[in-house]
Amino acid sequence: MSVPEMIVSGRFFFHLICNGEVIRDEEGVNLATEDGVLICAAQAIQELRQEGFFASGEWQGWQMEVTDCAGRTILSFALGEPNLEQSPVCVH
Repeated sequence: MSVPEMIVSGRFFFHLICNGEVIRDEEGVNLATEDGVLICAAQAIQELRQEGFFASGEWQGWQMEVTDCAGRTILSFALGEPNLEQSPVCVH
């Protein structure tokens, strides 16, 4: 997996999306490296896992979409996969 070279330091937003419903990340996170985007996404998944959301099936059909400050999608992946550690990650 690779992250496009056009990613530079800046503010990134981690939105949750399902069937037209969007839970927007209004604050975002300042990240200095492309690895920071992946690390931050992994931390968000870990937090959801600790809360037990994946076990309940509550996130079936939802995806996380990471955008840059210009609104371009950098990374997106499904949250409702039975085994998220093995689910594919789509990098744009």
